[in-house]
Amino acid sequence: MSGHVKALLIDFDGTLTTDGKVLPEVYNRLHEIRESGVLTFLVTGRSAAWSECFCRCWPFDAVVGENGGFVYQMGEDDGIVEFYCCADDDERASRRQFLIQAATEILEDRPELKFSFDNKFRLTDVAIDIAEDSRPSALQLSYLLRCVNQLPNTSHVLSSIHLQALIIVSFTRAFSSQRSLKKVKKSSS
Repeated sequence: MSGHVKALLIDFDGTLTTDGKVLPEVYNRLHEIRESGVLTFLVTGRSAAWSECFCRCWPFDAVVGENGGFVYQMGEDDGIVEFYCCADDDERASRRQFLIQAATEILEDRPELKFSFDNKFRLTDVAIDIAEDSRPSALQLSYLLRCVNQLPNTSHVLSSIHLQALIIVSFTRAFSSQRSLKKVKKSSS
């Protein structure tokens, strides 16, 4: 695969998974691709906790998590994870707290709508479950989208399992992926 391919950027849910599970041959193939010299990047909406595990335990050179909110990359000693976030810690915490409060207000009268299980492990966004552990109706999802679209200075991503409100609209999966590619290329030179 490495003939002309320099890097593989791939999503997790619905791309590396089949019916929500990773098949052994998929995991093994990722190892083969990375061992062939192709840089491997996971670009996902999954939380910081998932992303740390992916970075430490999977054959990825870097993980772009929470739809571009940060990049995790293994350090030179293979034990330290470097963190590149899109905002300083205080701003990120303040914006995330705003989103948690806004989402809590949206969800409070709608028991069928709830935060994703991994929401407590997120750093840069807020995730509402739409198909992982719950299945809101089309009407409920429409209500949710209208409410999230009205939040100031935010963006959102609708994935196969979550609706995520993002706290920093200028950082996207593509931007963070390009940034990560440059950093990994420099460190491997």
